[in-house]
Amino acid sequence: MELHHRESKHWVTAGGTILPVGHGCILIVDDEELTVKLEKQMLESLGYEVIAMSSSTDAFEEFHTEPDRFDLVITDMNMPNMTGAELTQRILSVRKNVPVILCTGSYELIDEERAKSIGITEYVTKPFTFERLAKAVFNVIVRKIGQLS
Repeated sequence: MELHHRESKHWVTAGGTILPVGHGCILIVDDEELTVKLEKQMLESLGYEVIAMSSSTDAFEEFHTEPDRFDLVITDMNMPNMTGAELTQRILSVRKNVPVILCTGSYELIDEERAKSIGITEYVTKPFTFERLAKAVFNVIVRKIGQLS
């Protein structure tokens, strides 16, 4: 996947699709190493700082150590030791206003309605495209900024 920076500092193109460039620190958590690596590369190419982890327990410790560092958390649902839903609840107990995007292919474990009821901001189904992830991240961060002003 090749990205081309356009003249605007706010957009890049990927295969003819215009994607929003952003700023902020994102914590990504997924037990699949390849998924973590790809999501990290995608979001860094759009200007985000990304901390990527493959252990939900390690990710919680990282978040707990510096909760104000993160503008957004993106988590998988089905992980060993702690599910994405459990991780979200623990993260929100530390800092209640951090947005969380849940990426899942495990529809039987949690649906969008249940996800929203436990504090998840955005529900993204797997497999997803680069465009879908980029827009979800941008929209969540824009909403967060709107709540701060």
